[in-house]
Amino acid sequence: MKILLSFHDGYFLEFVNEVKDSLKDYEIEMVDRECLNERCYIGKDAILVIGGDGTFLRTSHLNSNLPMIGINPNPEKKEGFFMQLDRYDYKKKLPGMIRKLRYSNYFRLKVSINGKMIPERSLNELYIGTKKPYELFNYDIIVDGKKEFQRSSGILVGTPAGSHAWIKSAGGKKMKLDDTKFQYVIREPYEGKLTGRFSLKNGLLPDKITIIPKNPSILVIDSVSREYDLDEGDTITITPAEPLRYVK
Repeated sequence: MKILLSFHDGYFLEFVNEVKDSLKDYEIEMVDRECLNERCYIGKDAILVIGGDGTFLRTSHLNSNLPMIGINPNPEKKEGFFMQLDRYDYKKKLPGMIRKLRYSNYFRLKVSINGKMIPERSLNELYIGTKKPYELFNYDIIVDGKKEFQRSSGILVGTPAGSHAWIKSAGGKKMKLDDTKFQYVIREPYEGKLTGRFSLKNGLLPDKITIIPKNPSILVIDSVSREYDLDEGDTITITPAEPLRYVK
């Protein structure tokens, strides 16, 4: 079996090497999360992530169908929502998880900009808004065929897993992890003379949502991807993607 081991260079390297040494029966390729690309996933049977949720999310972005396992090296200080194991129990549990590779499917999202699909998939949420949080974002939002001009501090579109993170903090609905819908939340809507009251502030989505910026803005996936620059008039369409295989 070939395993891709993703980590963050400079963090917990002694523990990373300890885990690698415990997997002598497998072919391991270690890759710093900053160096991941599509080629790293080719020919692998599974992915092992050592780090926090940021490293897990970054590693999931380009993963199309490989089952993933996460180990939290510092559970006292790292939240580790996505990490199934930690430094204290991995020796007991990891061998069986790798051998069986039983998994659940986690809902993800994909994004197209002007009809062109970007490679990353979102496991938590997407942010669309201005680079500076204090600047007003102007845009059209289209949900279920209804189009509305809005002004706010940005939009969050998130998955069931993401509803336990930023979207929950922004006032969204906490969802079950096996839900098959996603949701959006308008951050700090500005309802003034030019807009009136908004009818599309938040809600569950079965299929898609479209955003058309009216001023320069950015799109970021899971708060850890590159910033995609958006121009006035661009069309951003967000739809369900292939699920993530999450080892149990």
